[in-house]
Amino acid sequence: MKLIFTDETTLTGLMREHFKACLKKNYGFRVYNADTADSMTVRDFVEAFAPDIFFEKRGEHSLETESGFDASYSWEFVLDDMFRAIAPALADGSYMRVGPDEDAWIMSVKNGQAVG
Repeated sequence: MKLIFTDETTLTGLMREHFKACLKKNYGFRVYNADTADSMTVRDFVEAFAPDIFFEKRGEHSLETESGFDASYSWEFVLDDMFRAIAPALADGSYMRVGPDEDAWIMSVKNGQAVG
């Protein structure tokens, strides 16, 4: 996943809003919860949705991660929803690659919209 953003506050706000909505669906996030949501960073939100991060590269206006998380059993749809929710705060060139089961797909951002 590579997130490119110009306003980290806006991105964090969208992530927080989406995360809190997901908490109501009881997805069973490992570490983060309603008590931690208001203090979470962009990296924390990424880790909540795609744990087991083994590669991380942080730039002034970007975060690139790779995760060993297995997105099977419909979790790919949770990731899809998350990426679509934060896309308005992401710049072109942002993307997410998900490898559920034996397949893989890539979603990218074009003009503030998730495509793919």
